[in-house]
Amino acid sequence: MKKSDFVAAVAEKSGISRQDAERAVNAAVDIIRAEVCSGGRVQLPNFGTFEAAQRAGRKGRSLSTHEPLDIPATRVPRFKPSESFREAVKR
Repeated sequence: MKKSDFVAAVAEKSGISRQDAERAVNAAVDIIRAEVCSGGRVQLPNFGTFEAAQRAGRKGRSLSTHEPLDIPATRVPRFKPSESFREAVKR
């Protein structure tokens, strides 16, 4: 499903115009992004949790030269689905 399909589904399910649905979807994504970037977390019941996590630095190897590399530590976004979401996907 592409974003345009998602926006159309939101508009149909909620009974609002497509433009209003697009503004709502964009606002939700912007709010989630801003909260996670600032170190917070967003919990949506029966869906999941968005948060930032610290990935430790590690040793790696160049694929072309096979020389050792140091891969630096970094922050990455994480999504953990809720138990009910995981169960729904299993079916």
